[in-house]
Amino acid sequence: MPSLKLTLPYFPQAPMSYDKKYLDSVVQSFAFYLQQQNNPGDSAVSTLSMLNLATYADNAAAVAGGLVVGDVYKTADGDLKIVV
Repeated sequence: MPSLKLTLPYFPQAPMSYDKKYLDSVVQSFAFYLQQQNNPGDSAVSTLSMLNLATYADNAAAVAGGLVVGDVYKTADGDLKIVV
């Protein structure tokens, strides 16, 4: 799987002694990076395989089986469904 194209945050050079502005800048850079990791944006793939996809009769059965809104499942006929 290709890696995400993320903008790397800027980490300033460390000062010789403790500097609150420097530490705030480092924390802000880490926060920005973590935000990108948690919300990478759109994805595009040329091939997708879903292994061991759960099978349910319908949306109600999928929810009763523990799936939540947005989860993917298939029916016995092989139809791909999304829990709503």
